[in-house]
Amino acid sequence: MNGLVTAYLQNHEALLGTALLIVGYIVGTIFQRNHLRSIQEREAFFFKLPAVTMKLKNFLPEPYYDQIASARMVVGSVVVTPDYFRYFLSNIFDVLGGKVKSYESIVDRARREAILRMKESAPMADIIVNTRLQMDIMQPSIPNMPIRPLAVYAYGTAIRLKKTTFPKGEDESIRLPQGDLIL
Repeated sequence: MNGLVTAYLQNHEALLGTALLIVGYIVGTIFQRNHLRSIQEREAFFFKLPAVTMKLKNFLPEPYYDQIASARMVVGSVVVTPDYFRYFLSNIFDVLGGKVKSYESIVDRARREAILRMKESAPMADIIVNTRLQMDIMQPSIPNMPIRPLAVYAYGTAIRLKKTTFPKGEDESIRLPQGDLIL
Protein backbone atom coordinates (compact mmCIF):
# COMPACT_ATOMS: atom_id res chain seq x y z
CA MET A 1 0.00 0.00 0.00
CA ASN A 2 2.85 2.39 0.89
CA GLY A 3 4.53 1.80 -2.48
CA LEU A 4 1.25 2.51 -4.29
CA VAL A 5 0.80 5.84 -2.49
CA THR A 6 4.40 6.83 -3.24
CA ALA A 7 4.03 5.97 -6.95
CA TYR A 8 0.74 7.90 -7.09
CA LEU A 9 2.31 10.98 -5.52
CA GLN A 10 5.37 10.85 -7.77
CA ASN A 11 3.22 10.71 -10.90
CA HIS A 12 1.08 13.59 -9.74
CA GLU A 13 3.96 15.85 -8.64
CA ALA A 14 4.77 16.66 -12.26
CA LEU A 15 1.11 17.30 -13.01
CA LEU A 16 0.72 19.49 -9.94
CA GLY A 17 3.87 21.45 -10.78
CA THR A 18 2.66 22.01 -14.35
CA ALA A 19 -0.78 23.09 -13.11
CA LEU A 20 0.81 25.56 -10.69
CA LEU A 21 2.96 27.02 -13.48
CA ILE A 22 -0.12 27.47 -15.68
CA VAL A 23 -2.09 29.09 -12.86
CA GLY A 24 0.91 31.33 -12.10
CA TYR A 25 1.10 32.36 -15.76
CA ILE A 26 -2.61 33.20 -15.96
CA VAL A 27 -2.76 35.11 -12.67
CA GLY A 28 0.54 36.92 -13.37
CA THR A 29 -0.65 37.94 -16.84
CA ILE A 30 -3.93 39.32 -15.46
CA PHE A 31 -2.12 41.34 -12.78
CA GLN A 32 0.44 42.60 -15.29
CA ARG A 33 -2.26 43.76 -17.75
CA ASN A 34 -4.15 45.57 -14.99
CA HIS A 35 -0.97 47.26 -13.81
CA LEU A 36 -0.01 48.30 -17.35
CA ARG A 37 -3.49 49.76 -17.87
CA SER A 38 -3.15 51.74 -14.63
CA ILE A 39 0.29 52.99 -15.66
CA GLN A 40 -0.96 54.13 -19.08
CA GLU A 41 -3.88 56.04 -17.54
CA ARG A 42 -1.62 57.79 -15.04
CA GLU A 43 1.01 58.56 -17.71
CA ALA A 44 -1.70 60.24 -19.80
CA PHE A 45 -2.75 62.29 -16.75
CA PHE A 46 0.82 63.45 -15.99
CA PHE A 47 1.87 63.93 -19.63
CA LYS A 48 2.09 67.72 -19.20
CA LEU A 49 4.62 67.36 -16.36
CA PRO A 50 7.93 66.58 -18.06
CA ALA A 51 10.64 64.69 -16.20
CA VAL A 52 13.96 65.30 -17.93
CA THR A 53 17.52 64.22 -17.29
CA MET A 54 18.96 67.61 -18.19
CA LYS A 55 19.81 70.47 -15.87
CA LEU A 56 17.52 73.47 -15.46
CA LYS A 57 19.81 75.83 -17.40
CA ASN A 58 18.97 73.92 -20.60
CA PHE A 59 15.35 75.07 -20.33
CA LEU A 60 15.48 78.31 -18.34
CA PRO A 61 18.32 80.74 -19.05
CA GLU A 62 20.05 82.25 -16.00
CA PRO A 63 18.48 85.71 -16.36
CA TYR A 64 15.11 84.07 -15.67
CA TYR A 65 16.14 82.20 -12.51
CA ASP A 66 14.23 84.80 -10.49
CA GLN A 67 11.07 83.36 -12.05
CA ILE A 68 11.47 80.17 -10.00
CA ALA A 69 8.83 80.12 -7.27
CA SER A 70 10.06 76.91 -5.64
CA ALA A 71 12.43 73.99 -6.12
CA ARG A 72 12.40 70.78 -4.13
CA MET A 73 13.62 67.23 -4.38
CA VAL A 74 10.98 64.67 -5.30
CA VAL A 75 11.29 60.90 -5.03
CA GLY A 76 9.31 57.93 -6.27
CA SER A 77 10.11 54.32 -5.51
CA VAL A 78 8.68 50.89 -6.16
CA VAL A 79 9.60 47.30 -5.35
CA VAL A 80 8.50 44.57 -7.76
CA THR A 81 8.97 40.84 -7.74
CA PRO A 82 8.60 38.48 -10.69
CA ASP A 83 6.12 35.67 -10.33
CA TYR A 84 7.22 32.04 -10.31
CA PHE A 85 6.31 31.53 -13.98
CA ARG A 86 8.67 34.31 -15.08
CA TYR A 87 11.32 32.99 -12.72
CA PHE A 88 10.91 29.53 -14.30
CA LEU A 89 11.25 31.05 -17.79
CA SER A 90 14.35 32.98 -16.79
CA ASN A 91 16.00 29.76 -15.61
CA ILE A 92 15.27 28.14 -18.98
CA PHE A 93 16.76 31.15 -20.82
CA ASP A 94 19.80 31.06 -18.53
CA VAL A 95 20.50 27.54 -19.78
CA LEU A 96 19.59 28.13 -23.44
CA GLY A 97 20.79 31.73 -23.74
CA GLY A 98 18.99 34.72 -25.15
CA LYS A 99 17.01 37.67 -23.82
CA VAL A 100 14.77 37.18 -20.85
CA LYS A 101 11.81 39.26 -22.08
CA SER A 102 9.72 38.37 -19.05
CA TYR A 103 12.23 40.21 -16.83
CA GLU A 104 12.50 43.11 -19.30
CA SER A 105 8.78 43.81 -18.92
CA ILE A 106 9.10 43.78 -15.12
CA VAL A 107 12.00 46.25 -15.21
CA ASP A 108 10.09 48.48 -17.65
CA ARG A 109 6.96 48.47 -15.48
CA ALA A 110 9.00 49.21 -12.35
CA ARG A 111 10.82 52.11 -14.03
CA ARG A 112 7.59 53.65 -15.31
CA GLU A 113 5.86 53.20 -11.94
CA ALA A 114 8.73 54.87 -10.06
CA ILE A 115 8.64 57.87 -12.43
CA LEU A 116 4.88 58.16 -11.99
CA ARG A 117 5.17 58.05 -8.20
CA MET A 118 7.80 60.77 -8.39
CA LYS A 119 5.46 62.91 -10.52
CA GLU A 120 2.57 62.25 -8.13
CA SER A 121 4.66 63.69 -5.31
CA ALA A 122 4.97 67.00 -7.21
CA PRO A 123 1.58 67.69 -8.84
CA MET A 124 2.04 71.50 -8.85
CA ALA A 125 5.48 71.47 -10.50
CA ASP A 126 6.05 72.81 -14.01
CA ILE A 127 9.03 70.55 -14.75
CA ILE A 128 11.17 67.96 -12.98
CA VAL A 129 14.85 68.36 -13.89
CA ASN A 130 17.93 66.27 -13.18
CA THR A 131 15.80 63.14 -13.10
CA ARG A 132 17.75 60.02 -12.21
CA LEU A 133 16.86 56.36 -11.87
CA GLN A 134 18.51 53.83 -9.60
CA MET A 135 17.80 50.10 -9.62
CA ASP A 136 18.79 47.64 -6.92
CA ILE A 137 18.28 43.91 -6.68
CA MET A 138 17.27 43.25 -3.11
CA GLN A 139 17.91 40.25 -0.92
CA PRO A 140 14.74 38.23 -0.40
CA SER A 141 13.16 38.50 3.04
CA ILE A 142 12.61 34.74 3.17
CA PRO A 143 15.85 32.72 3.43
CA ASN A 144 16.59 30.45 0.44
CA MET A 145 13.87 32.10 -1.66
CA PRO A 146 15.06 32.01 -5.28
CA ILE A 147 13.13 35.08 -6.46
CA ARG A 148 14.77 38.41 -5.69
CA PRO A 149 12.78 41.68 -5.64
CA LEU A 150 13.82 44.66 -7.75
CA ALA A 151 13.73 48.15 -6.21
CA VAL A 152 13.61 51.17 -8.52
CA TYR A 153 14.06 54.73 -7.29
CA ALA A 154 13.33 57.84 -9.37
CA TYR A 155 14.39 61.23 -8.06
CA GLY A 156 14.79 64.74 -9.38
CA THR A 157 14.25 68.43 -8.66
CA ALA A 158 10.69 69.70 -9.09
CA ILE A 159 10.61 73.29 -10.31
CA ARG A 160 7.59 75.55 -9.97
CA LEU A 161 7.72 78.80 -11.93
CA LYS A 162 6.08 82.06 -10.93
CA LYS A 163 3.03 82.78 -13.05
CA THR A 164 4.07 86.04 -14.69
CA THR A 165 3.96 87.40 -18.21
CA PHE A 166 7.17 87.98 -20.10
CA PRO A 167 7.88 90.71 -22.66
CA LYS A 168 6.80 89.83 -26.17
CA GLY A 169 9.25 87.49 -27.88
CA GLU A 170 11.05 86.46 -24.68
CA ASP A 171 8.63 83.74 -23.60
CA GLU A 172 9.97 81.45 -26.32
CA SER A 173 13.23 81.03 -24.39
CA ILE A 174 11.53 79.36 -21.43
CA ARG A 175 9.23 77.02 -23.29
CA LEU A 176 9.18 73.77 -21.36
CA PRO A 177 9.11 70.41 -23.13
CA GLN A 178 5.94 68.34 -23.09
CA GLY A 179 5.93 64.71 -22.03
CA ASP A 180 8.74 62.53 -20.76
CA LEU A 181 12.13 62.95 -22.31
CA ILE A 182 13.72 60.16 -20.27
CA LEU A 183 11.47 57.36 -21.53
